[in-house]
Amino acid sequence: MNTRHVRSVSYAAGGASAALGAIVIIGWYTGIGALVQLHPTLVAMQFNTATCFLAAGIGLIALMRRRSRVALVTAVWLVGIGLLTLGEYGFGMDLLIDELLHTQRLAMGINPYPGRMGPNTAVCFVLAGSALWTLGASADIKYRLHAAIALTYSVLVFAVAVLLGYFGSLISNLSWGLFTQMAVHSAGGFVVVAIGLLAAIDSQRPASARALEQRVVLGVPLGAPAAWLTLGIGLALTTWAWYASVAYVANAARARFDGTTERMTQEIAERANDYRQILFGARGLFIASREVERKEWHDYFRSLEIAERYPGLQGLGFVPRVTSAQRPAHLRKVRAEGFPEYDVWPPGEHTEYFPVVFLEPFDVSNRRVFGYDMFSEPTRRAAMEQARDTARPVVSGMVRLVHETDPNAPPGFVMYLPVYRGELAPASIEGRRAQLYGF
Repeated sequence: MNTRHVRSVSYAAGGASAALGAIVIIGWYTGIGALVQLHPTLVAMQFNTATCFLAAGIGLIALMRRRSRVALVTAVWLVGIGLLTLGEYGFGMDLLIDELLHTQRLAMGINPYPGRMGPNTAVCFVLAGSALWTLGASADIKYRLHAAIALTYSVLVFAVAVLLGYFGSLISNLSWGLFTQMAVHSAGGFVVVAIGLLAAIDSQRPASARALEQRVVLGVPLGAPAAWLTLGIGLALTTWAWYASVAYVANAARARFDGTTERMTQEIAERANDYRQILFGARGLFIASREVERKEWHDYFRSLEIAERYPGLQGLGFVPRVTSAQRPAHLRKVRAEGFPEYDVWPPGEHTEYFPVVFLEPFDVSNRRVFGYDMFSEPTRRAAMEQARDTARPVVSGMVRLVHETDPNAPPGFVMYLPVYRGELAPASIEGRRAQLYGF
């Protein structure tokens, strides 16, 4: 029977493996991350892994061209690199092989052993190299083929387990313990190498044992079209694993983002509700004691234990409504309290002002806000007008806090709750505007 088609499968698999290794090697040397790591969220193929795939491809092609010595040299490379890597893991040593041929400069995710292939990858190369050596050796063909079949199927099992791990997001299948994970294109490469080895095994069988009707692999005839079909399935499996893993990582990242966003939104809503309750309590203080003194405001603030319970709260203040006619009396009153330099700022003539009179903690930072007319700034003014007309607490847009001196300081916001004269909240908007006492 003509074995040309079966041999062509081994040639194709060898070419694909060699091309995979060469492309990744180019990626490492040129710094093109996309050639090394199929997606930023996926595991990168290490440089030594790429050299082994290049060697495996050359070995398969040499085997088909009956260049046994070349095949044996490549087999030694695969087995040697694999065993040395396993020795590094097993004995906790650094044999200086991980970056022997190339020093890793690309940042490719979290890898506790830069440049080192995973132990599962190393085992697959030991098995594949042993199978390649067995096929290139001159021992009895019967025993060689049986050994090569067992070794090759072992490689296939490891590779498929990793690909299934990508499919089902079974991360434990991708690596052993905390060791380096196997890249998805490494797993796909092993599937291709295994198919090439199976084709090479089939091509070495005696003619009497290679009858098309009798030749099966995993229950599937390995004849001419079926051999190409098997290779195509392996490549399709690799491509599917790549897309599946990218989709999984993207979905997982989106789920984490949505969960974090929801949690942060809930925390912000809870904290905003806390701030509202503080303001309602402060308004109750004004309703119970129409003329709130500075000491009363200070005592109320201390009772809240703001610094311990609400560390994000920069200050709790009160701004009275001061008409232009009331401004001279207002200045005299505050200055008589022990602040002779007090003034309403920024300067300008307006029909009404809302200067910061009470602000706790009344420290050096917050003293910079003393007398500041909040109605003079458009963003604050919009929030104050809305709070006045709705009789509800309103949060301003993002503003630069007046007490901040650092130009790079993050912006903040102000929450306003109106306080009215005479009653809790007049029924009409006109009444609320007329009876407004402050915020």
